[in-house]
Amino acid sequence: MDRRTRVLTCLLIALLAGGLKASSKPIAMLDPKSPVGHYVVFTRWDGDYQHVVYGRVTLTRRVIIYDPQSMERMTYQEMLKRYGKAKTYLLEAP
Repeated sequence: MDRRTRVLTCLLIALLAGGLKASSKPIAMLDPKSPVGHYVVFTRWDGDYQHVVYGRVTLTRRVIIYDPQSMERMTYQEMLKRYGKAKTYLLEAP
């Protein structure tokens, strides 16, 4: 596992362990008005979501997707191609 992958994995664990909760409604990460921050992304939808990945919108509006199971970074489009339909929720303080 390379250093950047380890950092992303640790960040995801810290965010979830730190008590952040997902927003009550989905938020489109690709919308130019979407909040900068960390997101939880539910994918592989067939009536129920079967896979969860981490998403981030940076200050420069770059969208980053990270799958902690495969330890891979990808674009939003690559994620959709691999996992299909997705819903994104902003991680926020309770």
